[in-house]
Amino acid sequence: MVDDFLYLFNPFAASQDGNLLAEKDRVLAAYAQTRARFPDRLALPPFPEPGGVLPLGRTDNGDELYWVTDGDPDRWPVALMESRAALQELHAMPVTGFLAALAANQLASRILPADVLDRPSHQFTPLG
Repeated sequence: MVDDFLYLFNPFAASQDGNLLAEKDRVLAAYAQTRARFPDRLALPPFPEPGGVLPLGRTDNGDELYWVTDGDPDRWPVALMESRAALQELHAMPVTGFLAALAANQLASRILPADVLDRPSHQFTPLG
């Protein structure tokens, strides 16, 4: 968890909530359903389609983070989608770069709130 706001899914989490393996199918099913209803809003296909999105995490606001599974997994970009899929951002950096940019207050986003983007310091809290 970053700043008690951004939650990254963890395949080793003990509880179902926040466990990547448990969340993946549920999040992808909801994504596919929304994409079927509003194809103009969600251009990226769901995983396992080539270049598909794979759930990465969420925010307290209900925004969702995804890996875009295109190319080398160590370089998969991060897609950030507003809770109602009205606004989307593609960050052309791996999740480590995304988090480093956030920590350095250098992440540009219209989705994440200013009080998260511009904090004087950020806090990472591991969840079990």
